Amino acid sequence: MIGGDEFDRGVITVLGRIYFARQASTLLRYARSTNNPELAAALIEQAANLKARIDAVERPMPSPYAPDVETES
Repeated sequence: MIGGDEFDRGVITVLGRIYFARQASTLLRYARSTNNPELAAALIEQAANLKARIDAVERPMPSPYAPDVETES
């Protein structure tokens, strides 16, 4: 399943924002290169769906503080 989580022996693979952005860019490039307006519309719609997925992913707010680091004593 594209974009879904895959469970394989306790490992979760999640496709990231960069992957979706590249896919959307590729779809738009193909849409511009085709002479078929129906195909171009379908490709643009798919690119918009990927963009929506990118925007829907919640990104954690970065902390203004450095992470706690314990030193060995």
